[in-house]
Amino acid sequence: MRKQRWVTYLVLAYRAPTVIAISLDQIQPIISFPPSCTRVYTSEISDCTVRDFANEGSCSPGCVEGLEALARSLNAACVGTRASPTSLIGLFFQGLGVQTLCPNAEGRRRSRQGKLRVPAPANPLDIPPCHRDRSPFHLRRHKQKSHQQQQQHED
Repeated sequence: MRKQRWVTYLVLAYRAPTVIAISLDQIQPIISFPPSCTRVYTSEISDCTVRDFANEGSCSPGCVEGLEALARSLNAACVGTRASPTSLIGLFFQGLGVQTLCPNAEGRRRSRQGKLRVPAPANPLDIPPCHRDRSPFHLRRHKQKSHQQQQQHED
């Protein structure tokens, strides 16, 4: 009876990484982001486990779909925030997060070769804006440019 219990425990211990859910925060923490943005970033990624990211990004199809859904939610929840373009959250802001974590996410986007390099935690107060500035100022500047172009066409 005791031997059977140990076998059961060993099987459960071996399978544990496949059932442990994961969040982006466990891959690279963030600090000083708005609560709504942090809430999405720290939420569990649907259908992803530690094992999805263990084999150099050979993610399951369900995990890829979960990451794509999280990317949409993250971009909606984090509008107006900035992050380093090399941070994990910055890669998601640029639309590169899914293929960075799961290079096998073929068909939907171009696959990137290489491994994810994880820099220090992203802090929007200490980092310059990424090249795709998501701040309202950028939107105002874009509207001003298009208004100026429209006036030039009218003249």
